[in-house]
Formats: sequence, structure tokens, C-alpha cells
Amino acid sequence: MAVESYTHAVDLDPDGEVWVYTKLAGAEGNMGMYDEALEHIILFLSNPEVTGDPRIKANRLKTNFTFAKAAVLNPVDFNPVNMGDAINSEFPEYFPSLSVDGSGICYDEKNSRSSSRYRPSKSQCRPGRFLYLLF
Repeated sequence: MAVESYTHAVDLDPDGEVWVYTKLAGAEGNMGMYDEALEHIILFLSNPEVTGDPRIKANRLKTNFTFAKAAVLNPVDFNPVNMGDAINSEFPEYFPSLSVDGSGICYDEKNSRSSSRYRPSKSQCRPGRFLYLLF
């Protein structure tokens, strides 16, 4: 719906408000329409009045869209491995990352037992401890 609305705004006045192009590009990127998103973010960046933080953010979007387009065209095999009961559970687990000190793994777990989010206390974040967050 957003893509159609922003496209309609551009069709009504292509030389009008330049900021609509960044909104349109963002909506297209969210829909996986990376060619269109790149076209519109480049149009936005071509305006010399776009400076400072908006230009920085738009360039970041352009980089992200370029990466996403290439990633879709060149998929990489992904074969996750269950690391056993000490780390993995029977529930889907997401976003693994090392703890700041590198001694533990933190991750999100989709758990049918609970719909709340579990946040470990500082005492639970000690070295060597494996943590997870429920959502």
C-alpha cells in the first residue's frame, strides 16, 4: 500500500517534494523491490539540496539496497548445525552473538511456553554462561 501511495504522489508531481523519493525507496526496499528502490534513492541523492544527515542516511540505504540485490542474485548455502542441549533447545533460535567478553552466546528463542521476553540479570551474564532471550 505504501509503495502505491508514494508512487501516486510522484506521478502527480515528479519534480515536487524530493523527500518522497526516499520514502518510496524505503518502502520498495522493504518489499524486496531493490531495482526500483535503487532508482529512487539515486534520484533523491541527485538533488543538491540533500545534504548532511539525510544524505548520509540515503547513501546507507543505497549501500543496503545494492547489497540486498546482489545477495538475492547470489544466494549462499546456509546449513545451521544444532550444537547440542548445552546450547540449543527444541525451539527456533535467532540472532546468535557472542557476549561482550566472548565467553558466552546470547540469542533469541521463539518459545511456545511463554510469550514474554526474558531478560537475564547481571548475575546471569557471568563468563562461561550461555544465555537466551525469549520472545
